[in-house]
Amino acid sequence: MFSFAEIIRHAVENNAEAVVCAGDLFDVRKPPSVVLRFFRKQMELLSKHNIPFYYIQGQHDLSTPPWANAVSDHPTLMDTAGVIALPSGVKLYGFSWCNIDALKEKISQAPPSDIFVCHQVWRELMGDHIQSENSLENITSAGVIFTGDFHAFRMFNIENVAGDEVTIISPGSTNMRKIDEPAQKYLIECHVDEERGSLLFERR
Repeated sequence: MFSFAEIIRHAVENNAEAVVCAGDLFDVRKPPSVVLRFFRKQMELLSKHNIPFYYIQGQHDLSTPPWANAVSDHPTLMDTAGVIALPSGVKLYGFSWCNIDALKEKISQAPPSDIFVCHQVWRELMGDHIQSENSLENITSAGVIFTGDFHAFRMFNIENVAGDEVTIISPGSTNMRKIDEPAQKYLIECHVDEERGSLLFERR
């Protein structure tokens, strides 16, 4: 909870346009009441400062209705929001974790956006450890892919199947989930370079 509170504090202090969560906001499908109460308080803080909170669900917290919206009206589930345009003009699109069959169809139907938010087991990040659900190179709708599920920070470029360069960002988990994980955890800031018309990313 400390890490999440620090992310919200950082957003408020820096007047962020939005906070985006790439899944597994909670690590269980039935979070304890103390966690839900804490989350509601953090959403009240964002609401007070007019900072939106956009999120998707991961496989660990997948529920209907989502717990985040069961305890607060402030969060926006990206699955139901379509393409989200921030005040800076940056366009976001994303959907929650889904099975392999549904994922292939959702990728093919994804509308154009600047940042695609997802939470899946991708071949490029975890294919050496467990069976992957798809490949990041198959996403052609965005120039930046912001993905959850992998518990360590990674940022690298790939070429998608359309021949375009795509930036992949895995922020990693906000706290250690296994003893062999990197102890250092990060949040990712996104800035618009107006002169170059591009997005800049910085880990904090």
